[in-house]
Amino acid sequence: MSMKKLFQVRTHLHGNGPVTFAWQPQGNYFASIGDNQKNMYIFDRRGVQTREVSLGSNAKVLNLGWDRDGEILAILQKGDSIVQLYHMATEIIEQLETNNKDCSWLGWSEVGPQLAVGSARGNLVIYNKNTLKKEPIIGKHTKKITCGAWSESNWLALGGEDKLVSISTSDGDLRDQAMVKADPSKIIFANGCCPRAPNMFAAAVGGAKLLVHSAEGQVSVEMAFQSKYQNIRAHKWIAGGYIVVGFDTGYVVVISAEGDQIEELSHFRYHAKSMDMLAVHYGEKNSSLLQLGTDS
Repeated sequence: MSMKKLFQVRTHLHGNGPVTFAWQPQGNYFASIGDNQKNMYIFDRRGVQTREVSLGSNAKVLNLGWDRDGEILAILQKGDSIVQLYHMATEIIEQLETNNKDCSWLGWSEVGPQLAVGSARGNLVIYNKNTLKKEPIIGKHTKKITCGAWSESNWLALGGEDKLVSISTSDGDLRDQAMVKADPSKIIFANGCCPRAPNMFAAAVGGAKLLVHSAEGQVSVEMAFQSKYQNIRAHKWIAGGYIVVGFDTGYVVVISAEGDQIEELSHFRYHAKSMDMLAVHYGEKNSSLLQLGTDS
């Protein structure tokens, strides 16, 4: 299948280096900012720049995240205790003070009005955009919170440098936790792909292993792969309890997490040198896999 380039945003806006971007849930707009840049840009899906937003500083942007309605864009910059909330309707930036030094991660719920903000000290703030209330939770982790995700049940999983993944309700009440042998990253809930365990998630562990864990206590497996695969670049759930795992060496592996055992079903090397990204579409009648990498 050939791919058609729709538009390109050149370096005169973002400068040289990595670009952080986030698509609005409805897919009508996306926001982007270059490394150590002060101006954020918002484009429509045709690539037309619609807005230019000046941030508080040119500190590195750690996270850009849209709320479920596409109304508010949360922006977290390195070293900040403040989260900037850009309102699309009014084009105003609201300053959300967390009272936590050096915030390290943020993420909006996909089904509720909550925004979670973790800090380098392991503290958490849950902000409700409807009630405007902030719920501070001290000591959710003992070290830096580095990653997280929300489930369709509105539960929150957080991973930290304390080698712990915590699972909490939208109010911050702890429901479960899983200890791992290395730093967790890339937490993704099954969200409908694994009916027997609605709050099952997968997370990379130390880059090379995959933790598959259900908050219902049905399964908790830290799965190792063949050494030739090396590090996990990305992983995606598909219906039936399957996980597609892409590795930086170009391998793609399919594993089953629905049965009593977590097992590798197949593998194939799509790229000879490296893989940069992985995306999966799974429908009732057909499915497709997109992976971008280097072959020469």
